[in-house]
Amino acid sequence: MTPYSTLAALILLVLAAVHGYWLFGGRAGLTAALPSRPGPSTGPLLTPGPGATALVALALLSCAVLVPLAATFSWARGATLAAGVAFGLRAVGDFRYLGLFKRVRGTTFARWDDRLYIPLCVTLSGLLLLAAQPA
Repeated sequence: MTPYSTLAALILLVLAAVHGYWLFGGRAGLTAALPSRPGPSTGPLLTPGPGATALVALALLSCAVLVPLAATFSWARGATLAAGVAFGLRAVGDFRYLGLFKRVRGTTFARWDDRLYIPLCVTLSGLLLLAAQPA
């Protein structure tokens, strides 16, 4: 297991745990984690239910387990590469509410996106792409 895959797996485990916390009723940080509309009609763009939250937590946990296998199995290497690309695309964003090129700014989510979520996605993308390289 490389240092890249170790660090990526640890970050993914922490993110899975945060989503698990929200799944079981935790509310801390939730408003900062959901994109919101600007202006007088503020509010989250989406309100993920327990199923969606569990799916994200499970995907993050699965990725954390999969990354160390990339050094041994080609299918895990491909999945790790795909995850790295996915986190890179998340960093780029949707050109409206999230990512480097978002137009909606000034919301709590947009501030956290600039300061934490984008750098985290760029870091994870790089780590996963490095972990996916053949030994």
